[in-house]
Amino acid sequence: MIKSLQEIKEAIMESRDLHIDCGSSSSNKQEDTMYLLSMIMQKYPEKIAEIEESIGEGEDFRAYFSDNDSLKELKELRHSDPDHFYRILRKEELFLNTCLQTFGFSRYIISLNPDKLFSTEFDDEDDDGEIEDL
Repeated sequence: MIKSLQEIKEAIMESRDLHIDCGSSSSNKQEDTMYLLSMIMQKYPEKIAEIEESIGEGEDFRAYFSDNDSLKELKELRHSDPDHFYRILRKEELFLNTCLQTFGFSRYIISLNPDKLFSTEFDDEDDDGEIEDL
């Protein structure tokens, strides 16, 4: 019996008791993965904090998305201090992938693409201001 992606997602959510009121009508695998990860983070904040603490010190990637000035600062770091920029990205990838592994999603791997990270936010190609294709 072949199941749709939505049926598989619902089965995973049911087996992991992930019933969080956030809508997702996405047919994009990246968006589905990020949606699933965000649900896990909301459901198990203590375990997520433990994972984040175990990853170690370093700058918080997500803090750069708090406002446009911080986001521009991160974008400029890519050219002014590429080592620093990529350490921030790789730390976030390690965190996200460790979360997925911890909760049994070993077939998923997240890799942040710096070329797409800033495209919609700064190029005004998308009117809703969302950052896509992380």
